[in-house]
Amino acid sequence: MRSLLLLLAFAVPSLALADQCLSLPKDKAEAARKAVEGKKVIWWKAPAGQAKPTTAKAAKKVKHVTVRPSGEGDGAFEVHFEGPAMDLAFVYVEESAKKYHNVADLIQCPTQGVEPVLELK
Repeated sequence: MRSLLLLLAFAVPSLALADQCLSLPKDKAEAARKAVEGKKVIWWKAPAGQAKPTTAKAAKKVKHVTVRPSGEGDGAFEVHFEGPAMDLAFVYVEESAKKYHNVADLIQCPTQGVEPVLELK
C-alpha cells in the first residue's frame, strides 16, 4: 500500500502536466499552424525532466502542418506536425537564431511548468 501511495504521489503531478495544449478550439489550432508552418521548431518536455536544449542543433524545420478534429467527439482540434498530433506546450518556434518562443504561450493556451521563451547559447 505504501508503494502505491508513493507511486501516485509522483505520477499524479506529471499526469497533470501531460496534454496541456493538445486538444484546442479550432481558432487556436489554426493560429498555432500558422505560427509554425515552414519554420524551425524545438520540442522540449521540461516538466518531464528532459534536458534543456542549449543549441539550435535540436531544431527541425516543419514543412507540413495540419489541423484535424481530435476524434474525441468534443469539438476540439489537434495540430499535427508531419504526422502525429503534438502538445503545443512542448513546442518552441524560432524567433531568431538563439530565441525560440513557446507555441502554447503564443496562442494563449495555459500551461504549467513550461518556459515561455527558450534562449540558446
